[in-house]
Amino acid sequence: MPIAGRIIAGLQTFEKLITSIAYVIVAGLLVCDVLARELVGGSIWGAQKMAVLAAVAAAFAGFALVTHADAHLRVAGFDSLVPGRWTGLHRRLGDLLSFALHTIFAVAAAIFVWQSYDGNEQVAVLYLPMWPFQLVLVYAFASSAIRHLVFAIYPSLKPEPPRTVG
Repeated sequence: MPIAGRIIAGLQTFEKLITSIAYVIVAGLLVCDVLARELVGGSIWGAQKMAVLAAVAAAFAGFALVTHADAHLRVAGFDSLVPGRWTGLHRRLGDLLSFALHTIFAVAAAIFVWQSYDGNEQVAVLYLPMWPFQLVLVYAFASSAIRHLVFAIYPSLKPEPPRTVG
């Protein structure tokens, strides 16, 4: 397996870990918050906001995992318009376009995070800097861009897209 394959496999492992931990945090915080309200009559300060932040982290790490599985939303109607002998080129061009778009999104997300940092924006209720929580946006788009570039260069590493019903 080329080094690129090992890199995207490592990204996938990291993202699975982040997604799993984030969902455990979400569930744990919400269960504890409900129990606190029912048992002691008051909720845990900031639990709901922290759960939302963890859910966002899980969602964007999941975004990168969906890219890895080639299971993201796409317009599959164009696939039937491409002659069979051009399918490989069609898929590579699609990955190059996706690489470019995800790179643009990663740069835009980095600018967004920088503006939050520069503006000293805070997470409501928690009064923590917002920018560290927003870094997941940059990571998700950059990770997806890397994957699409690897898939364009090494098409054999790209999984088959899931079958659609219909």
